[in-house]
Amino acid sequence: MTKNLSISISLILSFVLFSSVASAEEGTKKDHPIDRTLEICLQKDFTTAGMVECIGRAYEMWDRELNRAYNALNRQLDAKGKASLKKAQLAWLKYRDAEFELLDRIYSGLQGTIYIPARASNRLDIVRVRALELNQYLELLQQNQ
Repeated sequence: MTKNLSISISLILSFVLFSSVASAEEGTKKDHPIDRTLEICLQKDFTTAGMVECIGRAYEMWDRELNRAYNALNRQLDAKGKASLKKAQLAWLKYRDAEFELLDRIYSGLQGTIYIPARASNRLDIVRVRALELNQYLELLQQNQ
């Protein structure tokens, strides 16, 4: 492996892992199984395609977790709470879509394969943070029942 390729791989892996760690600190201090699965996957395949595949699978897992947490939280709320949750989630979906559009515009102008997994990681973080937020709300309600 050439020195430049080794440095590029290290930079990409560091960026992706740092991004996950930074968003973990925003959402929760816990080490989530999806994060561990992503880290293991990333360590196995340092190619751009491999990293994008790993991040894509983690994105799908976080999206499923977000939907699971939303539905569980919805079952815990009264009618007014359900209406507030729905309103907040619709606003978050608009935010997510706008952020994804911004990320696409920013990354589409950048040269280099390092930005492909970086873009995917940024998208993953947006969904991950929301899933963790919904889980925190759910835990709060469950602790106070």
